Amino acid sequence: DRGSRLLDLHDFALESAQVALCAQLLQLASEGAGELVIVTGRGGHSREGGVTLHPLLTHFLQELKIPVRPDPKIAGRLRVSLPEDFYGE
Repeated sequence: DRGSRLLDLHDFALESAQVALCAQLLQLASEGAGELVIVTGRGGHSREGGVTLHPLLTHFLQELKIPVRPDPKIAGRLRVSLPEDFYGE
């Protein structure tokens, strides 16, 4: 998508995914705005009964009060748009 940054995390462990996501969010915030598309995967390669990144990262972002929504067109992706007042400016 034009104007969107893509972060592919679908092969990452949760902790590594959280670190990479935070780094991208800081970068996005320093640039003033924009949208981040996060590829979490659909869980097709997860171990049986394993939880995929999609719900875990959704919860993580919600805990940080960052608006997150599933991509309406592509399963296994999340979309994040930082609000302009994210850092209280």
